[in-house]
Amino acid sequence: MLRLGFLCLASLVGATPYSGFPFSQQLPDVARVGEEYAFTINKDTYRSDEGAVSYSADNMPDWLSFDESSLTFSGIPSSSDATDSLSFDLIGTDSTGTFNQSVSIVVSKEAGPELKTSIFSQLQSMGNTNGYDGLIIEPQKGFEVRFSNDTFQMSSGSSNNIVAYYGKSLNRTSLPSWCYFDEDTLTFSGTAPAINSEIAPSQEFGFILIATDYEGYTGTYGTFYLLVGAHELTTNVSGTLQINATAGQSFSVEVPLQDVQLDGQSISSQNISSVKLYEAPSWVQLDSNNRLTGDVPEDQDSNQLVNVTVTDVYGNQVFLDFEIDVYSNIFTVDDLPDVNATRGDFFVYSLPSSAFSNLNDTDIKASFSNATWLTYYYTNHSFTGLVPDTFSKLEVTIEATMNSLDDSRKFTIRGVGTVHSSSSSQSSTSTSSSSSSSGSHSGTSASSAIASPSATSGSGSKEKSPNKKNLAIGLGVALPLAALLGALLIFFCCWRRRKSTNDEEDDNEKKKSAFYINPQGTAETLKNDTEGDNAKRLSALNVLKLDESGVRDDSSSLTNVESNHSRSHSLYNEAMNHQSTDELISGRSQKITKSWRNGASKWKPRDSLTSLATVATTDLLTVRVADDPNMQRKSQSIFMNRNSSYVSSGSGNYVNYDQSSSSEYVDATDRPRDLTTLDEEFGREFSDSTLSKTSAKFVDVQRKGSEAVNIPRDERSFEGVIENTSNSSML
Repeated sequence: MLRLGFLCLASLVGATPYSGFPFSQQLPDVARVGEEYAFTINKDTYRSDEGAVSYSADNMPDWLSFDESSLTFSGIPSSSDATDSLSFDLIGTDSTGTFNQSVSIVVSKEAGPELKTSIFSQLQSMGNTNGYDGLIIEPQKGFEVRFSNDTFQMSSGSSNNIVAYYGKSLNRTSLPSWCYFDEDTLTFSGTAPAINSEIAPSQEFGFILIATDYEGYTGTYGTFYLLVGAHELTTNVSGTLQINATAGQSFSVEVPLQDVQLDGQSISSQNISSVKLYEAPSWVQLDSNNRLTGDVPEDQDSNQLVNVTVTDVYGNQVFLDFEIDVYSNIFTVDDLPDVNATRGDFFVYSLPSSAFSNLNDTDIKASFSNATWLTYYYTNHSFTGLVPDTFSKLEVTIEATMNSLDDSRKFTIRGVGTVHSSSSSQSSTSTSSSSSSSGSHSGTSASSAIASPSATSGSGSKEKSPNKKNLAIGLGVALPLAALLGALLIFFCCWRRRKSTNDEEDDNEKKKSAFYINPQGTAETLKNDTEGDNAKRLSALNVLKLDESGVRDDSSSLTNVESNHSRSHSLYNEAMNHQSTDELISGRSQKITKSWRNGASKWKPRDSLTSLATVATTDLLTVRVADDPNMQRKSQSIFMNRNSSYVSSGSGNYVNYDQSSSSEYVDATDRPRDLTTLDEEFGREFSDSTLSKTSAKFVDVQRKGSEAVNIPRDERSFEGVIENTSNSSML
């Protein structure tokens, strides 16, 4: 018996309602002091295995009530009701018992956040819509719905801030498994679900975007739908369509079905299932030709919103919203305000749009008399003209027509301020002028008259009018002069720059046309060699100076040596490696020509490792030769190291051809005073053994200017050119 009692109790407890979708997870709305509060709970807040659950509330404050049929809490709290946590009991009852749970809401004195940017307007920028609240996406395709950060803002005067955003399904339940929400970027993203039928209507998935100043609650929100289907029914219409109507008059407007598209094409009549009118008053109808018609009541003084829903053969729908703007009066004011015009000044005045119910749709005619100086432009409803010095006042009549309505108003232009006696006066004639929408003034002239009226008065205008004229005259004279001076200055700068450029080109031409004396003594134009032109010129001048100073009493021709750096460097390296000058001679068939002693007697080669360099007269001007045996090896090292950087220019000077710097010119100031050469009478055949026995070595190169030095004849060496008779190449 005891066991049976426990089993009965357990079954009774199991049948009691239990928590389904907790109240707190529904993000209840924040109640604001002085504002109507309404929050509807989810019907699955409590669940039962025994059927439906009925709800009730207990321990609520006096201002709060609960409707059990609609499951809605409502009321208007006062400032004394403000609290961060208002608790009360929410009770659920089924056939087996009740379930009681304490819940709470926030009552705030601060104004909450508000929707700043329309949700639907942002959806329109993302893709095709249904014209009302839905974005159309393709099945099984990725999507991203990102809202701007300024979608919400805090209400003016509130000291709170938005602290959180939430993305939920429309009933504030969790998002479907295929959709995610990023509260940092306000983005809904995912992959659209698959569609199982090609003829079924699109599936609608509702979403809600929440912004709040109290975490865990709702401050404000915006809703939208994602539509997924096999066929896409969309519209090109953005926003609400306007219909202008007049009280007591009829209207007729065609529904723009040409802007409705099915699968990217304008929908045909065969694919339209229905076109229906919703939320319309009794005096608005939709006829069989798909036109909106109606007779506006005479007492209708407010606008009216209506909806036209187009349904295709697949069950998809698009919504076209219309707003009927009802006008019972053209003017919103009983009298137009008067304006002031300063005598002697240019007058500009535009009719205020606030004085008309719909200025853009109103035909306006202006009439006035005794004022040939005044012009009315109907394109922008403005008046312009130069006010005469003797102007007093002018009455202007405005006649307006809109649809079947017509009315008129008057205003006065009054002359203010006095003009200096020296200024010329303009007298007005007694002719009347009238301008309307059919007048002869073109719209292009109207652009100079768009400002609001200028109403100056009294003594201030009396003093400023002459000053303005003087300022205008001064500016009229000064500005052209300044422009002329500026043009002259620019011309002068351009001339100077052009002259400088021409001078530089002339200098370059002179450099290119300069002459120098080559080693053979012939005139040759200096070539445009960026590395060696200055060296050649300087070497030629040095040769001329040496010849003129009488340093040499024997006329000689300079040796031509091929100044190929890479080749000479390679030859000398080979010679040094073998301790022989045989590498410098390509064969026995070579012979020496153009020596200053060549014509006198048979030439005998010197026994020197570097004879090709030491025997040249020009080389003696740039190097110092020593016969100290102790200096030989050191001298070889110095010369060979420097030989890679300096190459003879052909005139006795050495030019630095290092690519990392500009050309340098090297002369030797220390001339050899005690040159000791080998005995010229020691005649022997030219051989490898004799060439390797050398006693004269290069020891120094001085980077100084050239200097003419008298050298005794017996210390001079000869210079020559080794000519290869087999291939006629010059070393």
